[in-house]
Amino acid sequence: MEPGRRRGDEYKHGQLPEPNTHEAISRGAEKAPEWIRGSIEAKLKKLVQVADLNLFVYLNFAAYEQPYERIRDETNVVAAAFASVWRLNGNALCCIHPNSELAAFEGWLVIPESLTSPELPAVQPD
Repeated sequence: MEPGRRRGDEYKHGQLPEPNTHEAISRGAEKAPEWIRGSIEAKLKKLVQVADLNLFVYLNFAAYEQPYERIRDETNVVAAAFASVWRLNGNALCCIHPNSELAAFEGWLVIPESLTSPELPAVQPD
């Protein structure tokens, strides 16, 4: 999330999230590497032992572009403390710090399917 945002407080006080504007989406694209590095640093400060931990970071801010190379380079030093660091962006996954024991890949892996598939019946509300 954007630094300083507290979603729990928003929901407690009945605040609706601000709609995404072009400026917010542009800011998310520009600041993504910095914000992700900050979230990894925060997790590193909270945990005592991380060398064996595979960290999964979920993106929760609007952005029109997620520059894989910039994110990898910006987070390289802090991510190296963990066994591996992975990132999910709605419908895409990337590994920004691989672990030799896990299969990894360079760049983004797009996930084309949602939880609803033709083989599974859609759940209908009562």
